[in-house]
Amino acid sequence: MNVTNRSQVLVLGNYPVDRASFDQRYLTLRQVTIEQLKDVTITNTASGVLLTIDPKKPTLVASYFASCFEKASDAGLVTIIRAKDRPDRAQAYAFRNAAYRQAQLFSDVADPIEREKQFESLPWIKVKPEDWEIAEHLARFNPGPPIGSPEVVPYDRTDRLKPKFELFFKRAFHNCNRVIIRRLKGGRTAEGTFCVFANLDNGLYGPQPIPFFVKVDSYEMISREVYNYHEFVEPFIPFHLHPSIDAARCVQTLTGGALVCDFVENAAPLRDALRSNQADGVIYALFEVTLRGIRSHTQNSPKMQGVLEAFFDTRVRAREIEEKHPTRVEKLRKRGMHRTPVEIEASLRTHATTIGAKQGLYHGDLHYSNVMVRYRDAIVIDFASMQEFGPLYADPAILEVSLIFGTDGDDDPKLFDAWCGFVDSVYLDPLRPPLPRGDHPQFAWLHRAVRELRQVIAGCGIEKKEALIILAGCMLRYARNPKEPFREFKDPALNTLAEERRAYALEVAYRLCEQVEAL
Repeated sequence: MNVTNRSQVLVLGNYPVDRASFDQRYLTLRQVTIEQLKDVTITNTASGVLLTIDPKKPTLVASYFASCFEKASDAGLVTIIRAKDRPDRAQAYAFRNAAYRQAQLFSDVADPIEREKQFESLPWIKVKPEDWEIAEHLARFNPGPPIGSPEVVPYDRTDRLKPKFELFFKRAFHNCNRVIIRRLKGGRTAEGTFCVFANLDNGLYGPQPIPFFVKVDSYEMISREVYNYHEFVEPFIPFHLHPSIDAARCVQTLTGGALVCDFVENAAPLRDALRSNQADGVIYALFEVTLRGIRSHTQNSPKMQGVLEAFFDTRVRAREIEEKHPTRVEKLRKRGMHRTPVEIEASLRTHATTIGAKQGLYHGDLHYSNVMVRYRDAIVIDFASMQEFGPLYADPAILEVSLIFGTDGDDDPKLFDAWCGFVDSVYLDPLRPPLPRGDHPQFAWLHRAVRELRQVIAGCGIEKKEALIILAGCMLRYARNPKEPFREFKDPALNTLAEERRAYALEVAYRLCEQVEAL
């Protein structure tokens, strides 16, 4: 796609600027007023706003932050305050901090020093003393796509898109004349996931709309996923086994962003494919083909202390179960199990300190809806939770727990007791591939999936104690999720079933903890 030239720098204020520093970097200075900064046709041509204002007259700066700053960041522009002296810099940082607080950024960070560090990491307001530093920063800054004017049409006419969502679509698809937005199920942590059918306005691609996948989330999450794509996904996962990111369409603003990828067509979520018997061998392909480049490095790494404890710190957090889901804990007590989730986690952590584990790059959120099946290929999506360091067994354990304890629209709430019997049989020996017995025919598809998954795990050299600790931790993790990760069901009985299964995950974690203590 053609990239819009955004090489202008919009200058607000009358202090002189060294134009040579900007000319050398192919940047054009344009003097503007507050009113002109509200004009989209002007901000679309720029990469940033430079405030060159007499520090003794801060009224204009205050007016800018009150009326223009948010619109400038919505257009992707960075705001740079030129401040040479220490008092000027202190005043500039005060303006910056006030603007970020007004946007409620990092409001959950209580420590003011830590909050200041987080503010410094954001790209939207910078304080620089010298013109050459300002010019260099602007030359390297990527404002992203401008704001276009495509017609945004919801696929479901009753769907009311948030204004900021429309802004993201108008920026990401600025060179389109019409985009049709279809909301997708999924995206447990994201604000929204969409399939976008875009009619490009240059006619090169024919009359058929081009499908894209768009995820809307916070600035931090979108930035992290873009980083993960460049650093971990593209080098290690075959290009046809993950969605390809369209970096020129990705959007970032002060409080949010949109990740744009190509849409994986003719693919089904793993659970749906398994249930319809269309996924034979896909779990093997997932770990031995799709994720082979990632996992081979981890398999060859030495065992290290502290790996399992770090996994519990970042992924489990059992205290949230007691704080947010006391009914699940109460169900655990009614079944005669008197340890709380926090006590279970504490015991697992104590035993985790006695063993080492192999660690390396891992997906971090490999639940069944993040694995798509197309023919015999396993396609992995959603890399926002990807981490550089995690235990080798974490991804298979997360997938197994989501498959067994997850709920979808085809589940029958009347079979809960039968499902409990199936789960109990599977976890009599949590590492052994379960033998075909035919005593739970309703869950034969799930039995085959667990058998294939554990056959893959058997080749990883995971010791029993390590595996039990991670598996129990993943069950605690699943039990703290606020709802079925991918949707609220219209049928109340399915929502009740999902809640019961999460509570049962606590019970199985309790049993696995007892097995760990017996080793």
